[in-house]
Amino acid sequence: MKFNISNITMSHRATGGYQIKGIVNGITVIANTNDSEAYDWWNDDTEPELHTQALLHCEWKLEEQYLSL
Repeated sequence: MKFNISNITMSHRATGGYQIKGIVNGITVIANTNDSEAYDWWNDDTEPELHTQALLHCEWKLEEQYLSL
């Protein structure tokens, strides 16, 4: 299946963990993660490999959540 993902945001939840929000194939999807390293590298591109891994983690979580809808 091909995924078209856009407008990804990541934020800290008050209850702990992190919320990832994005549009997948035209549908707004919200996923959760406890991966603090992904959150740390989300907005920090000083280490391109780690930044890319954080972006991929978010995309995978959104794809996973989209498939469970």
